[in-house]
Amino acid sequence: MEITSNNGSKTRGKPFQTGNTFGKGRPAGSRNKATLALETLIEGQGEDVVKTIIASANDGDMSAARALLDRLVPTRKSAPAPIALSPATSASDLEGALLEVFNRMADQSLAPEEAAQITGVIANHIKLHEALMLEERISQLEAKIGNASTDAAHQSN
Repeated sequence: MEITSNNGSKTRGKPFQTGNTFGKGRPAGSRNKATLALETLIEGQGEDVVKTIIASANDGDMSAARALLDRLVPTRKSAPAPIALSPATSASDLEGALLEVFNRMADQSLAPEEAAQITGVIANHIKLHEALMLEERISQLEAKIGNASTDAAHQSN
């Protein structure tokens, strides 16, 4: 049983051939005509506009104050976690850090979301430590196997 497509002649596949410079879309960073026109209108007047907004905000215009603060002091995407951990020099230090984060979350001095982010960082360090330990053990085993094989080769000669 053969499956046929009802829109076989309409399907375009890749609309542009490889190397077609006309089908790549807008270049990165390009702006549309309206944005360019607004930029030319505002050019050279930015300082005056900011002074006017500041004056309006000082007169009690809350929307001007909000606009000013939103542009000049944007909201932080993240803040430093309110926990101080000692530097880790071994895997047992990382275990202690996880316990500290858990205890801080348990006594509600650390939010669960913050605790999750911090434990994620610590877990990544633990995984790195484990990978480094495995690499070291493998290289030691390879060295032992290599010495054993060369000793066997010398004894057979």
